[in-house]
Amino acid sequence: MSSIDGRPDILLVSGKYFDYLHPENNEYTIFDIAHHLSMLCRFAGAVLKFFSVAQHSFIVSRLCPPELALPGLLHDMAEMALVDLPRPLKYICPDYRRIEERVEFPMFRKFGLSYPMDPEVKKADRMALWIEQRDLMPIHQDHWTGFEELDLEAIQRHPTIVPLGPEDARDLFIGEYNRLTNGSLG
Repeated sequence: MSSIDGRPDILLVSGKYFDYLHPENNEYTIFDIAHHLSMLCRFAGAVLKFFSVAQHSFIVSRLCPPELALPGLLHDMAEMALVDLPRPLKYICPDYRRIEERVEFPMFRKFGLSYPMDPEVKKADRMALWIEQRDLMPIHQDHWTGFEELDLEAIQRHPTIVPLGPEDARDLFIGEYNRLTNGSLG
């Protein structure tokens, strides 16, 4: 343990604690997930306007085949406690990736989702990444490579993203969750 007060947990917006050492025992709600993700900015803040992980998750959900929309919406739910670490940093920090997997597995199980994620969800996540780079970041040509497996025509047809503020992104996320689960708040 390396936290200042020796605790291996963080306080969630609901008032419950998230314990990193025992992620399988954590109690949290869909509101915790939605709220925390709505307060996290994608791309370590390297966007022209605030864009939350919650809104990103909504876009991924909509890019997935209908039967994978819920896993698409919840694909980044572990970031409620782990934050949105930029992809390149994840690759050079193998210990972080192990922690992420340890936290993700019980979260996916709680919502009845298969783990690891279906490749179609990962593909939708990459499509969202392309769209987000197109709409929200200064253009850097080197970032437009590596997307050859994606349906670029479908991506080009996707409407331009209008970033939402945290509260609206949280409500959008919860609304999508309720739509996909018939109102079960999990």
